[in-house]
Amino acid sequence: MRDLRHVSIVAVLLLVLLRISIGWQFLYEGMWKYRTLSTPKPWTAEGYLKNSQGPLRSHFREMTGDPDDLNWLDFELVSERWDSWRQQFTQHYGLSDEQVARLNNLVDGPTNHAAKLSALPESVPLNDPQTSTDKRLAKIVSYDAERKLLLADPTTPLKSSEIDELKAYVDASREAGGEIVGGSELDREYFAAVENLGVRSQRLSYRQRLKALLLGDPDRLGATAVRREDTTVYVPEMGTVLTDDGSTDLLKYGEIQRYRDMLADYEAQLAEATTDYQFDHLAKVWQVIQEKRVKLVQPVIGLEQQLQTEAWELLTPDQLAIGELDWENEPVQKINRMTIWSLLILGGLLIVGLFTPLAAIAGAGMLMMFYLAMPPFPGVPEAPGPEHSLFVNKNVIEALALLAIAFIPTGRWFGLDGLYSRMFGSDYD
Repeated sequence: MRDLRHVSIVAVLLLVLLRISIGWQFLYEGMWKYRTLSTPKPWTAEGYLKNSQGPLRSHFREMTGDPDDLNWLDFELVSERWDSWRQQFTQHYGLSDEQVARLNNLVDGPTNHAAKLSALPESVPLNDPQTSTDKRLAKIVSYDAERKLLLADPTTPLKSSEIDELKAYVDASREAGGEIVGGSELDREYFAAVENLGVRSQRLSYRQRLKALLLGDPDRLGATAVRREDTTVYVPEMGTVLTDDGSTDLLKYGEIQRYRDMLADYEAQLAEATTDYQFDHLAKVWQVIQEKRVKLVQPVIGLEQQLQTEAWELLTPDQLAIGELDWENEPVQKINRMTIWSLLILGGLLIVGLFTPLAAIAGAGMLMMFYLAMPPFPGVPEAPGPEHSLFVNKNVIEALALLAIAFIPTGRWFGLDGLYSRMFGSDYD
């Protein structure tokens, strides 16, 4: 193979073109993926890995770190994720104390909801409650005479009925046109302060909104027990558990728990599936599971994106010039970067014919990883797309072509390997 006299010119030309063609395919694919990183929908290997099939399905899916997005449905894990982001965001952009305070206010809310009020009207007994109603309100609303602020507990948003009760202490009211009328000037000031306080108290922090989304909605929760002090009652789609004291716990399943159960059932059925009919059925089940996953996870992801958007609005032009924070140090992010740079580097080396054997073998290895993620084996669901294969698909053919190129000196025939060999006397191919 090292003697050109034993290889026709046409064969040499075609082998060199084959090497360059595969290299160009790698390079262009890497360039395309790299360009998408600056778009609203950056390329990611996440979907390919999560939908992996075959004997190594679990291995490839676990490479993403969270193959079924269950971490997005765990309040504690998402909270920890936000805390990590906040710390890195603060350090990356060098936030001032004022910006840090405003960012903390976005994430966790203020230490108190407050509205300016020069004095508390005598008719308002918040600081000296006399009735049970006043005592109840005094637990969540107070007046700080020193700072001249009407304060509300940040953990308990004021209800409309409570706001109306606070307003009822004075004679002021709001006309249809929006103007506050009646009562003294102080009464009108107090009336406006109560309205402002009500608006601010009902403005939840992002962590409160996350908690409401994942822990406050029974229809989204996992299995939750509801005590019933009467006889056992059968409720569709709920389990019934008779407790030791004779009461009944109704085990209600929310959408998150249903999603977990669907995943477990799918994995069990997939392990036992052998016929095309079973795989076709499982493909439909998987589609339903993915629709439920999107329905549950997207609101949480959307909430995080809103938080980050508001945080970026806190930055000055000089801070924005620093560039975006690449904070997601997740396994799939590393895989994305490794895939993109492998395509770019290997594609470039194959095109110019430098270190051709090493580049060809590495490229073949990468293609075999793609192959094993969705192998066309009997008894394995077919990969989505128009291709229909059995044992051998495009990835295998291209990998075999690269292995052949690794043992043919195409880089010395037409490439930088020939120049390298003449300059350094090396004959690594």
